Amino acid sequence: VATVFWLDGHFSGSRFETAKAALDNPILLELETTLREVEEEDVVLIDDARMFTGFDRCQGNFKSECFPSLDDLKKIVCRLRPHWSFTVADDMIRIEHDSSTGTAKKQSKKTKKTKKTKEEK
Repeated sequence: VATVFWLDGHFSGSRFETAKAALDNPILLELETTLREVEEEDVVLIDDARMFTGFDRCQGNFKSECFPSLDDLKKIVCRLRPHWSFTVADDMIRIEHDSSTGTAKKQSKKTKKTKKTKEEK
């Protein structure tokens, strides 16, 4: 059974909107923890993609909404799940197993094997 992980636990810059914890934006820790536990059929979604501009470009009324960059997130995905895709559309980040990667690898091995066989003949 596939599971959808929705990561959206960040401080929104006002004590009246959201609670503030030790980290204003724990997304890097959340993503790393989630990717260590996911199964191949699972999907990870992160909203507010437009906000992932880097910690040096804080946003919001109080400039307290600080997010890592999309590249920071991609590095975690590449390190922990190298065969997973990372796409951004409609202000949403989608991370999931890229089944075409596995297929391409199988095809390339098969092609190499076929070429070897032809050369031997």
